[in-house]
Amino acid sequence: MIWFVATRLRSADDVRNREVAARGTDAQEETNQKLSDVQAQLADMNQRLTQVQRILQDAE
Repeated sequence: MIWFVATRLRSADDVRNREVAARGTDAQEETNQKLSDVQAQLADMNQRLTQVQRILQDAE
């Protein structure tokens, strides 16, 4: 009987651990996507800043 209870508890822990791991993986994928979006926006801003700097230099 004790063996059965211990096995059931271990099984429940395994399920919870898999669920936590899956949520962690999902969160990591979402974070990676947001980081990629921010990097793209930063690259665009850098390009625009370079263009503004050229315009300002030409105006001098």
